Amino acid sequence: MTNLQKMKTGQTLGSIAALGLSLTCAPGQNLLLNGSFELGSFSVNDGFADRMYLGNGATDITGWIVGHGSGNFWWLSDPDYNAENGSYCVDLDSNGQTPYTSISQTFSTTVGMSYSASAWFSSEGNGAATANVLINGNVIGSVSVGSGTGESSSYWIDLAWTNATFTFTASSTNTTLTFQDDTPGPFTGLWPNPLVDNASVVAVPEPSIVGLASLGVFTLACWRRRRMLRGRPRKRHISFICHGPPRRTETEDPFACRIRVH
Repeated sequence: MTNLQKMKTGQTLGSIAALGLSLTCAPGQNLLLNGSFELGSFSVNDGFADRMYLGNGATDITGWIVGHGSGNFWWLSDPDYNAENGSYCVDLDSNGQTPYTSISQTFSTTVGMSYSASAWFSSEGNGAATANVLINGNVIGSVSVGSGTGESSSYWIDLAWTNATFTFTASSTNTTLTFQDDTPGPFTGLWPNPLVDNASVVAVPEPSIVGLASLGVFTLACWRRRRMLRGRPRKRHISFICHGPPRRTETEDPFACRIRVH
């Protein structure tokens, strides 16, 4: 193999190995913008501290659009509400009124590829709250969470958060993820509302791709080891072979020796 061929082989195997590392080691990229609801124009506009009311169709939270009927939607902030990640989370406060309160985002996908949708959920109110996860209007999962505090207060500083993850296969190049309240009623006192935070959507690599990438990493390791062994200097052994025939004269060397290198 010529030096040029060796160089091209190394470049090819290096590319396969890089693909393998990117698929098997690097975490998946979140396809959602502002998954923790940290970005946007937040300002308290309600009688309660650290929360902002948003109307139907509002886009104040960067990347997201709010939907609700006669219910409410609240953008919550610390210190009165402890978010799962960062300083903000959202409250889907339908109060049993349809259409149920929701928040949605549309992102790019590849048709036929599998994806994992994940988020953290909690409850504001005394009782269990339920939230649905929808893809393009179809429910792919449902989450029920209990109250984080158990106290009859409008301030919730010790919310308990629960993670839930669901998978789906993209059927179009643009996909809409929706979190929607689905809490049944009626309730007395405070109505439990589902809270959402730290949402993400990541692509799920196909097993065949991961296997191919892993094979590439293994092949590169073997190829490099083989080159290393080929380039290593060979060990040389020196042996002395001596024999002593009978001397014919007084000045003759009594031993005749050979040095053999192998």
